[in-house]
Amino acid sequence: MRAAALLFVVFVACGAPKPSTPTCTPADCDDHDVCTTDECSNGECVHTAVPILLTPQGVCSVDTCDPVLGLVHTPVSADDSNACTVDSCDPDAGVLHTAVVSDDGNACTVDSCDPDAGVAHAPVPVDDGNPLTVDSCDPATGVISHRCSDTVTVVQPGNPGADAGSYPAPGWWSDDTRANGTVTIDSSLGAPSGFGCTSAKLVTGPSTSPGPSADKAQLISFQLAGTPLSAISTVSYWARRSSASTGGPAIDLSLNVSVTGASVPTGYATLVYEPYNQSGGVAGIVPDAWQHWNATATTPGDGLWWTTKIANGAAPGNPGSQSNPQPWAAFQALWPDAVVHGYGFDVGSVNPNMVVAGDGLVFGSVTTDF
Repeated sequence: MRAAALLFVVFVACGAPKPSTPTCTPADCDDHDVCTTDECSNGECVHTAVPILLTPQGVCSVDTCDPVLGLVHTPVSADDSNACTVDSCDPDAGVLHTAVVSDDGNACTVDSCDPDAGVAHAPVPVDDGNPLTVDSCDPATGVISHRCSDTVTVVQPGNPGADAGSYPAPGWWSDDTRANGTVTIDSSLGAPSGFGCTSAKLVTGPSTSPGPSADKAQLISFQLAGTPLSAISTVSYWARRSSASTGGPAIDLSLNVSVTGASVPTGYATLVYEPYNQSGGVAGIVPDAWQHWNATATTPGDGLWWTTKIANGAAPGNPGSQSNPQPWAAFQALWPDAVVHGYGFDVGSVNPNMVVAGDGLVFGSVTTDF
């Protein structure tokens, strides 16, 4: 009994074991999440979130942490789906949408931008609707030009010659152009509708020595030389008096027809058609406008001609003189054997400072587009 009691006392004295201090290792604390730092503290695992640090992109990225990948810095979307902006992101200012530059530095384009299609450079319209011009635009200045591609009549100097055997002769001649007079074929005064873009321009210069009576410009054809005057039943032309002219308002481009024949006084004469002698008078001449003149018209007061070989005489003037012009048919009857020598345009004499143009000349069966 004593021995048993002793043993009992010993058991009571030792009592139950004290609780042990918790222990852990880093391996025990690894949560397999790269977005945390794992440690063992005071025998317990502590998992601290990794700080998500802003990148140099600042507000231009969305910063997150993926448990597997770790820190992720996703760029913000700057695209506004507008083709007319350059999209970007500034670390301080954030997303920016800068308008694209549509100007291509070409004055001949209309520059624009469509949000869907983007920048466009549409050519400026240059077509003048005239098939006889080459239309273009200067990229530096934007100046649109229409270069004439019309076939240009060549003006030959003088006339074929005094020898009757020189006629008929092809082409057009400056004939009796003299002193300050000039004849050119160009597009400076345009052309009537249907006759391309060039016309015959006749100019007389200033009233200088040897005097205004010497100023004259002519453009004459001799290709129908020898044709009976009676065979020519249609004569017409287009004329334009430029407002640059400072000569008398009655002066416009006239038409001359030289004839020869036994019935013609001295065997040679010039028939002259002048617009102011027609029914419209001086008021019928409109500056800077192409006007059509029917030189063989049969309506009263129109289609009237005069000749250098009939003097004016007492009023109302001798028939066929400048003061009393007569119809084309009257001269055909007056000079029945007359034949054509030459025909064409004339301005002068005693008419300085004139700028006139002609085109679409019809003489019998021949039409000339200058």
